[in-house]
Amino acid sequence: SFGFGGVEGFFFTNSDSGVVNATTLGGSDIDAITDITVDASGNIIVCGYSKSLAVNAVVTYDGFIAKFDADHNLLWQKYTKYSTGSDYIYAVKCSADGTIVAVGHTGSYNSGEMFIAKFGADGSTVWHYNFGHSAGFEAGYDVTTDSSNNIYVVGETTSTGVTYGDYDVFVAKFSSVGAITWQRDIGGTGTEHAN
Repeated sequence: SFGFGGVEGFFFTNSDSGVVNATTLGGSDIDAITDITVDASGNIIVCGYSKSLAVNAVVTYDGFIAKFDADHNLLWQKYTKYSTGSDYIYAVKCSADGTIVAVGHTGSYNSGEMFIAKFGADGSTVWHYNFGHSAGFEAGYDVTTDSSNNIYVVGETTSTGVTYGDYDVFVAKFSSVGAITWQRDIGGTGTEHAN
């Protein structure tokens, strides 16, 4: 494990005989793990958000993504800051080509944009894009990929002129290089949530 703080994330692996390994992740402040996935080699990738090592930790969070081997040894970790506000990485997925895709939200609690980012197997940034409207809130909450490395994201939006109610759900397809292929908004006069 690494890090000691007020609130830490943790993950564990187990087998039929019980827990094999458990790892805490964090620093001196609030740190949360929001998603976990495993690549084709058995390495573990976790994502979330951290106030411990944020650029302006008094008021903001940074997104983070970290890769561990199957024995929970840290291979690398990376922090994201895609706006002057907070970053939250909510979901992560390994693509067929070995890259890692992450989605989340950048901005403030009730405004800001969704972001989508692709990382190499070594943690290097391949690309990242922010998507959203000038007024409102967008966040990507889950992500998956297909055998051609296309990316599918589900999330929420409150943008004026897009939503039918308070919060609406969106589903979007992106190419392997981050170009949006299509987006569909789903909602009624009430509130819809995605996760």
